[in-house]
Amino acid sequence: MRCSFFFFFIFFSHSLLAQQFGGEPSSVRWKQVNSDTVRVIFPQGLDSIAKRIATITSKEQQEYNTLGSRLRKISIVLHTQTSFSNAFVTMGPWRSEFFLTPSQNAFELGAMSWTDLLSVHEYRHVEQFSNFNVGLAHVMRVLFGENGQLLANGAAVPDWFFEGDAVYNETLLSQQGRGRLPLFLNSYKSLYLENKHYSYMKLRNGSLKDYVPDHYPLGYMLVAYGREKYGDDFWKNVTHDAAAFHSLFYPMQHAVKKYSNVSFDEFVQNAFSFYKQQWTGQTLPDLQFLDSTQTNNVVDEKYPYAAADGSVIMLHDGFRDNPRFVVREKDGSIKKIATQSICTDDYFSYNNGKVVYASFKPDPRWGNRQYGEIRLLDAATGGETKVVPAGLDGSHHKFFSPDISHDGQKIAVIENNSDQKSFIHLLNISGQVIASLENFADHTYSYPKFSSDDKFIYVCDRNAKGEMSILKGAVDDKNLTAIIPYANRIIGFPVVYRDTLFYSCSNNGIDETWAYINSQQKSYRV
Repeated sequence: MRCSFFFFFIFFSHSLLAQQFGGEPSSVRWKQVNSDTVRVIFPQGLDSIAKRIATITSKEQQEYNTLGSRLRKISIVLHTQTSFSNAFVTMGPWRSEFFLTPSQNAFELGAMSWTDLLSVHEYRHVEQFSNFNVGLAHVMRVLFGENGQLLANGAAVPDWFFEGDAVYNETLLSQQGRGRLPLFLNSYKSLYLENKHYSYMKLRNGSLKDYVPDHYPLGYMLVAYGREKYGDDFWKNVTHDAAAFHSLFYPMQHAVKKYSNVSFDEFVQNAFSFYKQQWTGQTLPDLQFLDSTQTNNVVDEKYPYAAADGSVIMLHDGFRDNPRFVVREKDGSIKKIATQSICTDDYFSYNNGKVVYASFKPDPRWGNRQYGEIRLLDAATGGETKVVPAGLDGSHHKFFSPDISHDGQKIAVIENNSDQKSFIHLLNISGQVIASLENFADHTYSYPKFSSDDKFIYVCDRNAKGEMSILKGAVDDKNLTAIIPYANRIIGFPVVYRDTLFYSCSNNGIDETWAYINSQQKSYRV
């Protein structure tokens, strides 16, 4: 009896420790903006952001609801203390949640205002669920509540449509959107150029052995083709019939066949042929690859840095491996340095034998509060230390994309705080803050980089319009000057070599490498 009680006590105590109580601290004061379309619930101080979200969603509902006129009002909760960039719409209960920290990597999601992008993309999901409450899905809702409809909609309408339609919406209603970003469709373009033609089922379900893009680009391509070929009402009619289960089995496929007059398989083939015609004649550049492919495995080798001895430091990540820092020797052999800690963004910098990156740390008490910590790694020994800043307000911060100086003594790092402000902090490797520079309102810093003599700092900057630039300033000065004018394009991943700053830049539908030469004060496409 005592033994049974002991095991019960241990198990019950473990269950208690596993629970997560609360999202935000009780000190957060909540307010709301209430319109006929949405109720935006937000922490005190974000009034202007909440009003803009309410305005954008209301305008979208009134002027561009191509899936139907049904509308169910929704509550949108704004979270400011998380360190990842995301959002969702769901039922049970019916709500949407926005996580407002913008991503450092604009090539993946674009450079437009993060709250604007979330408003346009996520409200499309609201329109979808509002108009998919029909037929058998409505019966499921009556019998089993909101989650009943959610189950029925998920069974009838594939996830590629939900996300592809939302991506199409953000692309159509903004000057960016993922449909305009070269990286977004590069995955399918690369498969085409390598003459790899996978079945719809493989593209739909993914693979543990081969590189298969996720459902976002697949959905965007099919949705865009359907709109281009059959008009704006095509998907409205298809999804209505599918959600209502006009055909009990494969309702989406039957609805596509009904309104396109071709089988679903032929529709998919025609859609891919539509894109392949645009890619015909394009070839891969004549590159010399340092690495080689692996059978039944997908491997990324990212952010390479050339060391003084000719070796290359990079991040190795694959289907079979946890992310780890490695060094590729001149003879081609690869040696592990250390495993990378959990990160929301796996970007890192290297100089003078030291690797620096920002790791992810959740709050032990509050589920919607996370931090970014600065990690310093010795490439020779694999030993890692945490750099704790001294001189900043508060004990926890959201740090991103740090860079280490060429002498290995200073670190430049981005902080995006809960007040939606962006900073550059300059500190030494012991953590003492040397200087801090706050960005303009509605601007976001990313990827700081020291000049070759460590006297200047470059940093990518994006404004509320989604225009990007690269700024430059002396480390002992708080004034930054734009060396590349602001424009509607994506910029990132700067690399310094002597008098030249290399950077990635989207241009004419392609992500290219450009170089800014300081002595000439000009940029060139490499």
